[in-house]
Amino acid sequence: MKQSLLFVCVTSLVLSACGGGGGGGESGSNPLPAEPDTSKGTLLFSEEDDSFSALPYSLAVAETLLQSAQFGLNRIAKFAQSSGGLEVDCPNTGGQLSIGFDDKDLDLQVSAGDTVQLQFRDCYEPFLDAEVDGLWQIDLEALNISSEVVRLSGRVFYEEGLQIVDLGGDDALEGVLFASFSVSYQRSINPDDVLNPRESLEVLAEDGDVFGIDLQGNRETLNNFFVSKAMDRGEIGASFSFFVDSPTLGGSFSCATENFRSQVNEVFLQCEGVDGNAVRTLGVRQFIQIDRTGSGQFVDTELGILSFFDILDGYLFDFRAAISLPRDSGELLANGRIFLSANDMLYNPTTQRVLISDAGGASAGRLLALNPDTHEITTLLELEQVPNLLRLSRDRQRLYVSFVDSAVVQQYDLSDFSLLSRAEFRGANVEDLAESPRNPQEIAAVVSGSVAGQGDVQLLVNGQVLAETYLSLLSSRPSNQPGNLAYSADGLSIIVTRSTGGTGQTAERLQHNGDTLVSLSEPYSTGLGGAMQTIGERVYTGAAVFDERSMTPLGHWESLRKTTVSETDQRIYTASGRELYSYRLDTQSRVSELALEAGDPLQLLSTPDELLIREQSLIRVIQKTDITITADSECSPESLENASGLRFQQLRCDVDTALYDAGRHKIYLSVGGDKGEKGNSLWLVNADTLMPEAVIPAAAQPTRLALSANGRFLYAIFHRSHALGRIDLEAQNPQMQFIPLPLGRFQSTWPVYKLAASSVEPDAVVLAWR
Repeated sequence: MKQSLLFVCVTSLVLSACGGGGGGGESGSNPLPAEPDTSKGTLLFSEEDDSFSALPYSLAVAETLLQSAQFGLNRIAKFAQSSGGLEVDCPNTGGQLSIGFDDKDLDLQVSAGDTVQLQFRDCYEPFLDAEVDGLWQIDLEALNISSEVVRLSGRVFYEEGLQIVDLGGDDALEGVLFASFSVSYQRSINPDDVLNPRESLEVLAEDGDVFGIDLQGNRETLNNFFVSKAMDRGEIGASFSFFVDSPTLGGSFSCATENFRSQVNEVFLQCEGVDGNAVRTLGVRQFIQIDRTGSGQFVDTELGILSFFDILDGYLFDFRAAISLPRDSGELLANGRIFLSANDMLYNPTTQRVLISDAGGASAGRLLALNPDTHEITTLLELEQVPNLLRLSRDRQRLYVSFVDSAVVQQYDLSDFSLLSRAEFRGANVEDLAESPRNPQEIAAVVSGSVAGQGDVQLLVNGQVLAETYLSLLSSRPSNQPGNLAYSADGLSIIVTRSTGGTGQTAERLQHNGDTLVSLSEPYSTGLGGAMQTIGERVYTGAAVFDERSMTPLGHWESLRKTTVSETDQRIYTASGRELYSYRLDTQSRVSELALEAGDPLQLLSTPDELLIREQSLIRVIQKTDITITADSECSPESLENASGLRFQQLRCDVDTALYDAGRHKIYLSVGGDKGEKGNSLWLVNADTLMPEAVIPAAAQPTRLALSANGRFLYAIFHRSHALGRIDLEAQNPQMQFIPLPLGRFQSTWPVYKLAASSVEPDAVVLAWR
């Protein structure tokens, strides 16, 4: 399809709304409008059994104006950065682009007062994703491009060819776009805050200016228009107003909006008709209201799109609009944000690429690959549906893809992305997927039912969905919707979480033999919830680590919004809208932190050098080297003197609890979880010199210590843990052994809070729960 400036979306809407031709009826006369719908204030165009809302029309027009200004400014900025060099490119074979430069001040460079012309001849324009054929010219009034600011303004004139070939027939429609308007673009960067550039673009029609289309004798024009968009520290917004003279619709009308912003709950957009025989309206304000539950959905409106974010991302705010700065600043900006709506991300260590399922916009229905080094995005697959969840088989040879509003999962060969299989689970939607560590052609899915709250867990093995399911094994046991899945380390069982109401969570274990599900365990009341990752014999969730076999909680860390676990880094990363923490994988001790700008993380992903935070309309890129390391806790002796002149030694240390071993003349210290690399550990200290002799990692913050009667074993209990720690002090290299405690009716609610060693039995301790 060849188009120019994306005005085709407006024209397509108009022609489809007007049935078989412009103006309505074979005679060209306009039919009388139907009676107004008094329940809504939306302006409608009608022709018998068809009607068309002016609101999506106005959004499409506003988008067209913004893009028609932005794509030319992108080219002008690139041309100016090359000091007037005439090297230009068209990515497509046969396309041509030439630049004419009228250096009016004879300074041999592009500057204010000069005129620059872009002559396109079937040249593919990546920003528009279309071929352009025509002339685009700007008389520059201001120009400043540096590493900290881009400022462009001037008068724009252009005339472009237009060809529409996708209106449902074989015949192409030929037309012309024409425009004249003033444009102003500014992008500024604070060197101390390069991740938060400020950007604004304004398009303004002055006296005599026009933006229009002539399509086979039907001439649509816009006058008196003003369109703007802006971004400031993460908040985005857009507004517009214009007047339309539409022979195609047989009348004139105007549309205006208050500023659409990403942090408001209610905005005003109204279109008013001038000729009653062409348009109809109640003449009252209609507020487009956003569901205050946070879903971002519009309510009580005939707007042709549903989501507030669609206006800012897919319509009025195209994130591809950012002008490229000089290379050093451009890379800084690229490392900070990737403007893309995504449903899921995963890192493929074999290809060193991040795979992304696109959530909407220009690349909906595509599987994308991101190069973490260059942040270049390439399209791997064009899909008929919008992809959702992505899972990589353990042998890294296969990719599993689920789809939005679908129970279908497709399997692709990662070597060439050829389709290997397509399977449909029994249900409405796939809510979660987990890959098997044993069989690369096995994956488990949480499938929602047609009734809310009803769901199932089903297995896809070697291309076939097994007949036995979680529900079939559940029998008469009451069940709520399954939540998340994780395979055991040996791959012979699947851990299934589900809510029991309120904040309660249970976990159950599905056993299978590779061909069929064979049993379902009784539920564990563990509080386990959220996405899970199995590493070794431990299961990590959003805020806790569990023993995989017994489902006993071993440790806990401060939970933020989203969490990911990196076995390569031996780190747990967790992020909220304003903070990012990292913890040691074995001890859950916080080792680094970073303050973030305001955001709403949906997913956190780790690559070798970066952390990617997926949000609604962008992906934030955090360099791991930028995360501030938390200072280690150090225990060291110091000499002091009291008021009587007596000298003594003191161990300067941030200690939670301590125990003296008279037999070995040692001091055992417990250090908590905010103490850097050495936090959540037990320290063995020489009682004579007060010098530490060993630091033994624990799974959580030790809260109580006890020494066995025979003096050989040191025991510990931990904060928010159901494990007992045991250290053999006679071992050459003492290490912590973790003994999972039984999860009974009461123990599952509260961790152990008292510990005492028997004075009679040589190696026995007593535990108490609240």
